[in-house]
Amino acid sequence: MPYIIKNSSSKPVRSAGIDFKPGENTIPDAELTSAQLVQIYAVPVLTVSSAAESKAVSNNTKDAKS
Repeated sequence: MPYIIKNSSSKPVRSAGIDFKPGENTIPDAELTSAQLVQIYAVPVLTVSSAAESKAVSNNTKDAKS
């Protein structure tokens, strides 16, 4: 499952050798090392989730609105 990394800043942010544009950035999990994930988690404006977590939250939100 790919990682979804959300940049809450209005400007691009560089971490772990990767430029993250504002908003959602999808990165295949095979492209990130554990060291890169640690660096990304350390940046306050970046939020990391897996695509599966994001889909589950989206489905729960839709169910709650029904």
